[in-house]
Amino acid sequence: MQATSHDTKLIYLASAGVAAGILGIAYADAIVEGNISLAFLYLLPLTLSALYHRLGTTLVLAGLCVALRQLLGPFQYFGWHLSGRIIITFGVLAVFIVIVHRMARKQRKLAETVRQQHELLAQDLSLAETVQRRLLPQKAPELSRLDIASGWPCVSSHPLRKALLALSRS
Repeated sequence: MQATSHDTKLIYLASAGVAAGILGIAYADAIVEGNISLAFLYLLPLTLSALYHRLGTTLVLAGLCVALRQLLGPFQYFGWHLSGRIIITFGVLAVFIVIVHRMARKQRKLAETVRQQHELLAQDLSLAETVQRRLLPQKAPELSRLDIASGWPCVSSHPLRKALLALSRS
């Protein structure tokens, strides 16, 4: 499946949104006072990235978010505490990203399958229309010995009608 110009524009727009989101969260995390971390907000731009970018790209962005959290966040850890926090944070983000990325991939495959089925249905309907049109005569048939009449007055002298009228009156 080739990307159209619309898809490319959408990916560029998503990339700009992801970059702005990550930078905005990093800045807010740096200026917030007290022991409050806004690191959980990184899930929003990473989710957008998982929907539109390759898995590797989003995982690299997750690593960048973890690094920004450690550099700009309110908590200062050293030694094994720092390593543990980095590993746990990246692990949680990676699991989340993989789940969202797989869901997005399944949704794209489903959309492609629906599009293909829609095309097949349109072809089948077109073929059925062609077959039905060929079964119909091109012009009305000429029937010289058949007169078509409707209504009771035309058949008032028919013996069956006389018998039915006699039964209904009795």
